[in-house]
Amino acid sequence: MPENLIRFDTDASMVFEVSEESRTIKGLVVPYGVVGDNGRGKYTFARGTVTTPADPSRVKLLVGHDFTQAVGHGVAFEDDPRGLVGTFKVARGTDGDHALAMAQDKVWDGLSAGIGRKAKFESKSGVLAAITADIAEVSLTPLPAFDDARVTSVAASAVPEKESSKMEDETGTVEVTEDAPVALSAADITQAVTDGLTAAMQAVADTPRPVAAGRPVGLQVTEPAPYRFDGIRGSYDFSSDLIAGMGLSLGDRDWEAYERVLRFMGDALGPQFVDTGDTSALNPTGYRPDMFVDHQYLATPLRDALYKGALTDGTPFSFSKFSASSGLVGDHTEGTEPATGEYSTATAATVTPKPVSGKVHITREVADQGGNPQVSALIWTEVQYAYLQTMETKVAALLAAAAPAELGASIAAGAKTVTALADPIEDAITGLNFVAGGNRFSFVATHIDLYKAMKALRDGQDRPYYPIIGATNANGTTVAGFKSLDVAGTRFDPVWSLGTTSDGTAHKSYALDPRAVWFWHSAPIRLDRLQEKVEGYDLGVWGYQAGVISDLTGVKKITYDPTA
Repeated sequence: MPENLIRFDTDASMVFEVSEESRTIKGLVVPYGVVGDNGRGKYTFARGTVTTPADPSRVKLLVGHDFTQAVGHGVAFEDDPRGLVGTFKVARGTDGDHALAMAQDKVWDGLSAGIGRKAKFESKSGVLAAITADIAEVSLTPLPAFDDARVTSVAASAVPEKESSKMEDETGTVEVTEDAPVALSAADITQAVTDGLTAAMQAVADTPRPVAAGRPVGLQVTEPAPYRFDGIRGSYDFSSDLIAGMGLSLGDRDWEAYERVLRFMGDALGPQFVDTGDTSALNPTGYRPDMFVDHQYLATPLRDALYKGALTDGTPFSFSKFSASSGLVGDHTEGTEPATGEYSTATAATVTPKPVSGKVHITREVADQGGNPQVSALIWTEVQYAYLQTMETKVAALLAAAAPAELGASIAAGAKTVTALADPIEDAITGLNFVAGGNRFSFVATHIDLYKAMKALRDGQDRPYYPIIGATNANGTTVAGFKSLDVAGTRFDPVWSLGTTSDGTAHKSYALDPRAVWFWHSAPIRLDRLQEKVEGYDLGVWGYQAGVISDLTGVKKITYDPTA
């Protein structure tokens, strides 16, 4: 199994069926909401993030992720609430019969998915959550355990008349083929040297020789070259002088021939130096997409905290929520039937996903110069960045459109002291514990103005009120790098999508119960080579998003204006 695939085993007890008559195996390929570990990290998949080819047969059924043991192919894939369910046709023959028998006898009773290199993930508390994941292969496995992946390499086949070797890279085994060495005799080498020098001499034989420095101006001396390369013998033969001048040993050398060859080579083939400007036309500016400086990781704190799953289309859906109840439990009188209590739910709310879209135009020149898919891949990375950025701002807009109650008393404008700023917030957090069910607010999405004001608070001895290093009797601390504030045990996270720094108006931060706010969105759908013409084509993106606040009591606002 190549290392770029993620092995993800499933529990055979969930879905696993074998039909000997139709030679099919059906099972749960990828479960939703389960965390798996392939030895390099932890992964999880949500409904709507897993994709399969339009032709199911392109997904092969292997044994133990060994591509040399393919025993079948995909027939159909169906999306089940528990996960992606696949049906596979087992090939005829000894290997297929063996695999079918082992599955039917519950020896190989698990399925393990190999996720392809096109998969995209995002980190959530140490677990990589899939944004989109393509199924590359599925394997039968005897032990459906997450830490049991076996990785094998495809054996290289013999290549006739060449010598091959193998080296490992990030995607598995790569075969490197080199020409077999050629044996040359001394005569072959001498002939090759002679032929090469003969060709070089032919190119310069008719070139006028420069006049030596120091000769009188106007006097030009023309001396015949000792060698000719036009089929007519000159005063001397170059190859004969070359062989005689080299000799078998110093004592066997013809020194006159040796000096004649050196003098001719020095005059006719002397080095001619050029500068870099002379070769600029031969060395155009190159393109290095591997060195492209792309956007770094985009933080989406609201989306990460309130995301509830993936959408697959724009179909509206509804849900109900609790409204009120009374008289459900009371004192019992023997022999008397208790009075009927009352329970009601609110009217079902309909959630209608809304589409988002965009496109960018790529000219033919850009595509050709940058290569394809390098340019489109770089642009698609930026599109995905913008897509997640849009989802983050959608959650912020959902909170801004609501009308939640204030968390405790309103904070006075310009409050920048412990008494005026920290005490009212901490008193409000204390009061949350006296609500039925207790304090259910796990964090506060904090606007930059409030966050900077709280970070700057000082106690009576001019020490940080929320120190980075824990101090005795401190009501909270600050995470290194000021990435978060702990205020009386409640996490205050900086959220960029709530707005920019002070513009002379009050801004809102939000204390949140994540169970009260729901947000969904689909993975970005890539639409490539749209409206293709000679001049160029478009790269598009499409997706859906929806959000709802199911319980407004689970959202509290903190209004703060830093101006006095």
